[in-house]
Amino acid sequence: TVKNGFDSFFGLDDAVTRLNFVYGIKDWLNIGVSRSSFQKIYQGSVKYRLLRQENGGFPVTIVGFNDILINTGLDKANLPLIEFKHRLSYSAQLIISHKVDSKLSVALIPTLFHDNYVMINEQDNTQYAIGAGARYKLGQRWSVNVDYGHHLNRADTSPFNNPLSIGFDLETGGHVFQMHFTNAQPMNTNGYLGQATGDWGDGDFYFGFNLSRRF
Repeated sequence: TVKNGFDSFFGLDDAVTRLNFVYGIKDWLNIGVSRSSFQKIYQGSVKYRLLRQENGGFPVTIVGFNDILINTGLDKANLPLIEFKHRLSYSAQLIISHKVDSKLSVALIPTLFHDNYVMINEQDNTQYAIGAGARYKLGQRWSVNVDYGHHLNRADTSPFNNPLSIGFDLETGGHVFQMHFTNAQPMNTNGYLGQATGDWGDGDFYFGFNLSRRF
């Protein structure tokens, strides 16, 4: 984490990486595949727009998102009874967003996610969360982003926290550079909402950097 300073080069020694490829089939539909070094997770996803905000008409844009995860990092030597089905996780989200004006956009994201394998016996496999986010444009190229996820049925014995992320986007032609601070290392829905280990109150958070390229 960042608070460890030079000892872990501000968290970069423990960096989590993810490669994500998204292909637009239609202007309202895309599919994606990714691989993350966190738990060696592979992901397949689909994202689709259901309704679009219109001036003087429908007030919000509604987008659906579904994915399936395969956790290949679960070690059979430590979990001898594990089967392939235990490596699978799923999530479903409705992303309800509203563009307030030319600078400010907000979103509410009800989420259901299911882990066939949970690390804590008391934790339900099927879990629920509500996410909220906002983006404010600081200029033509820069914007500041905030998002938060509130887990609705986290086990009382869980060591994990609700995720909070704060970051900046820089748009440069076909590239988008994203820099953010967060208390959650995972970069998929299930891990981000269910397995955030950092604590902002203790100064325990991570620095992240994303680079997106549109082809």
